Amino acid sequence: MDTIFPPREFNPWNFITATAVGVAIALLLSFLWSLDDLGIRFYNRKTRELKMIGRYLGVFLPILTGFYGIVSHFENYTHLVAAKYLGQMVIILYPPFVLFNVLHSRYLIKREVVLLSRLRTAPGKVLVDR
Repeated sequence: MDTIFPPREFNPWNFITATAVGVAIALLLSFLWSLDDLGIRFYNRKTRELKMIGRYLGVFLPILTGFYGIVSHFENYTHLVAAKYLGQMVIILYPPFVLFNVLHSRYLIKREVVLLSRLRTAPGKVLVDR
């Protein structure tokens, strides 16, 4: 039964805390990625450089939180059980992630003109000398 249900020492406060942190991180990342999708950039006056706002945070935050979760699994369980739980999480969470990613990109491709017109913007290119 341990392969389906969580361990018997289920703590609802740990569940609520982990869920709240996950939701907060997801909302922060979706907000920052929305700014990137809208073309909002950060301008550095010293270097005269344009940067995407959510680029680095959107890369490092999931890596750091994921690394912390994996390490805590290996601290709390034996290596075999922790590997089994991580495998279960990948099998359960990866297909919906891929599905929503594909649906989101198809939505953006189909509705690009409508979304840009609602934002009163036009597609364009930024040339950067390197």
